Amino acid sequence: CEHVTFKDQARLCSTLSTLELLDSGVFENDFEYRRHLFSDLVVQYAIERQNAPSADPVIESAMNEIKRSLHLGVNLQSLGERSGLSYVQFLRRFKVFSGMSPSDYIITLRLQKAKSMLADTDLLIKEISLACGFENEYYFSNFFKKHTSLSPSAFRAASRT
Repeated sequence: CEHVTFKDQARLCSTLSTLELLDSGVFENDFEYRRHLFSDLVVQYAIERQNAPSADPVIESAMNEIKRSLHLGVNLQSLGERSGLSYVQFLRRFKVFSGMSPSDYIITLRLQKAKSMLADTDLLIKEISLACGFENEYYFSNFFKKHTSLSPSAFRAASRT
């Protein structure tokens, strides 16, 4: 599933807040207005996608390398150098291509992997933390709770009910 991002956040927030207002029942017979607002979101997305770069082999390669070496930890400076870019160029191109910073991308991947392993395996939290590239279980638990509002154990328990 692709991560959907919008560049014009102000427009997006305005449209979504108007839709929320309609959900509160302020207007009656608002189907046409809702349809218009939804169409506006679709058009905004299409225009922004049309102007977005369709491919960046250097960044795609870097993203694949991040996925492969997630358990080892990732040095963005050296990844940029291996890509033939300065660190700043690497960060900019990565953000333009993916819609997020390399650090946010790594966080997203680590959280997805951790959630999957917590839900689908009986591995110890310590083993999962190492598999996701964390130096120790304590740091992993704090990181996980900060980003999900649940401890790894609580997430595991909730995912199995």
